[in-house]
Amino acid sequence: MSNKIDVNKVAKLARIDIEENEKDKFQKEFEAILGYMDKLSEIDSSGIGEFAVDKSALNTNNLRNDIDPHQTSLHTKRVLEEAPSSENGYIKVKHVFQ
Repeated sequence: MSNKIDVNKVAKLARIDIEENEKDKFQKEFEAILGYMDKLSEIDSSGIGEFAVDKSALNTNNLRNDIDPHQTSLHTKRVLEEAPSSENGYIKVKHVFQ
């Protein structure tokens, strides 16, 4: 399989600027990456299932429990008092969009 890549097109898609003197370097790197991918596609993976990991671990919540959670709206009143302008429990700001 030919691993010739249009470096200019890849750079445009990635939104990066590549100098003329860097194009050969990137061309070689891209060709090496695609060559490696070609080797991977030759591997017989028919005996490997969809996932080689325990799927139940993918749906586990790994967040820590709050040790000392703050009281809901504990600071809201003070923030609203210090805001230049507020209405119905919200800080009023100037229009951002027309």
